[in-house]
Amino acid sequence: MEKRFQIENRLGYELHSIHYFSSPESSSSKPLVILIHGYCGDKENMGFNAEGFELGRFTKLAKALLQEGYEVLSFDLFGHGENIREPLRISNFVMDVEDIYAWAKNQGYTRIGTVAYSLGGNASIHAQLPERKVAVFWSPAFYPTRSKGKLKVFFYKILAKFMKSPVKDGANFGDVLVDGTFLQESIRGTSDNVLQKFVIPTLIVHGKSDMYVRWEWSQEAYNKMPHDEKHQFQVVENAEHHYDKDLLQQFIDPTVAWLKIYL
Repeated sequence: MEKRFQIENRLGYELHSIHYFSSPESSSSKPLVILIHGYCGDKENMGFNAEGFELGRFTKLAKALLQEGYEVLSFDLFGHGENIREPLRISNFVMDVEDIYAWAKNQGYTRIGTVAYSLGGNASIHAQLPERKVAVFWSPAFYPTRSKGKLKVFFYKILAKFMKSPVKDGANFGDVLVDGTFLQESIRGTSDNVLQKFVIPTLIVHGKSDMYVRWEWSQEAYNKMPHDEKHQFQVVENAEHHYDKDLLQQFIDPTVAWLKIYL
């Protein structure tokens, strides 16, 4: 079962959300998994594969989690999906994750974990979520502008200073608005300090054929995290940044297994 509704964030914006639950009424006694999409994505993490078919990765993940007794909450980040269009801010993504988490806590949920995809991983790792039990990252963009190359980043820095009006981006993945401030935020990336202090149980799953956000960057971030049995990194052979079918299942299966241990 699912309920579609809006959650108001601290800035007064409505974040369109989906709450998945298996009983006629949701129960805060169950563990809750919050799903966080990436750049130009949405609460169902649609995107398109090479043939143009919608992927619906989060919808499929939610169904798998429901079968294991979890409840699931997915939402549109600031400026994405069904939300009002405003120039994107990574800082607003972080606030959105914190506000969605606060909403869940206010509903009485005490066992809460997160699954974040791509740029959503950047928001997830920076968000302050007291008592979060576990975090999973799918192809996380901890270093957002690395995929652009050094020359493009150089032009990003120049463009960020002189870009006076937001422009549309996203093509078939859902138009969003970007401006100079967003470009400046993207350049910063994730600091070593954030990674070193990320002590909760963490699973990173990344496609080895991902040419947009390379798996080696996730390996680099993972190496800076605490070295213990509660931190794990897995690579999926042949998976690119946008995956579905059997490759998607190779992200879902370890995610469910990890959550069953720590949530």
